[in-house]
Amino acid sequence: MPEVTTTRRDHASEHAHAPSRGHVRGAGLTLQWTASGGLARTLATVSREGPVAHPDIVVEQAPPPDEFFELPQRVGRSARVAAPGRALLTNTGSSGLDVAWHPRSDRQVQSLTVQQNRPLRDRVLSWVAPQRSRALVAQSAILYPLLTAAHLQGDTPFHAGLIVVDGAAIVVIGASGVGKSTLADHEERAGSVVLSDNLIVWSPSEGMCHGVQEPRRLAGSTGRRATGGRREQPPSNAAGGSAAPRAVVVLARSAAHGTPQARTASPNETAALLAAGTYTAGELRRLWSFLATVSLAAGRPAHPQITSVANELCLSVPCWSLDLGNRPGPWLTENVERLTKGTQAWT
Repeated sequence: MPEVTTTRRDHASEHAHAPSRGHVRGAGLTLQWTASGGLARTLATVSREGPVAHPDIVVEQAPPPDEFFELPQRVGRSARVAAPGRALLTNTGSSGLDVAWHPRSDRQVQSLTVQQNRPLRDRVLSWVAPQRSRALVAQSAILYPLLTAAHLQGDTPFHAGLIVVDGAAIVVIGASGVGKSTLADHEERAGSVVLSDNLIVWSPSEGMCHGVQEPRRLAGSTGRRATGGRREQPPSNAAGGSAAPRAVVVLARSAAHGTPQARTASPNETAALLAAGTYTAGELRRLWSFLATVSLAAGRPAHPQITSVANELCLSVPCWSLDLGNRPGPWLTENVERLTKGTQAWT
């Protein structure tokens, strides 16, 4: 299993704080981090408290090895790599974190070290838009290492939700803002289990979808401010879990309907929407350069096969298109039998 260790060279005042620990489940892996000061406070907003017994990925705050700044092969303007599996990314995803990824000798893991090195322009932006700054740091230290480690073992990330309704796992796809998180909230209140409302990883070898633990971001709710005018809600206890998918549902929203309207959907069209949504999702926009750099160092394909794997997934289960209308509700719970059997369209 891959392991990631993150490190950050903080201000002297932050070293005075006792380190904190937290963990995140996602992509079929468990990531544990140890950090202090501002980094710990940021990571704690997207994590569960405390360590775990056997993490797959370990994130630690400490200075990166000096030799990483001398790795021989440059990749673009902000990355260097060298075999076997060593990579340095500076100011990763505009987060202000310099990230070094390298193998560890004690076991078959990957290791990631990170330090804070934010350019003046990004420091100013962090003051103006603190929600954006926190999101970029969490993505670079937790989300991107999880998804990259999953890719290194042959799995593929997608912008989609994963909700278990009456024991049947349903993959929910749709553009950002269409209502995936709102639907997940209604489904959870109706008794469904939300493994992820925004990001999943598909493992073809296992035939399983793995959720990714993230805070749920909802408009008009309470909680910590997030980007896009939304508020963050803590993830459910089940977030980051895994299940074999039984259906794929494409969400749309139209004010013309008061109640949902649905029809069976073409697997090829559904796969095309899933792939396009993954490439254009804001949460994943900065992932691809991170993933490609680490993959080059590790001697693995520089990019997941998003389109072909999306086709495989959508051809394996019934596909539906669901117009949510203007009245929210637990529509998956109320129609799970038809969705998973893929028989006739319902209205």
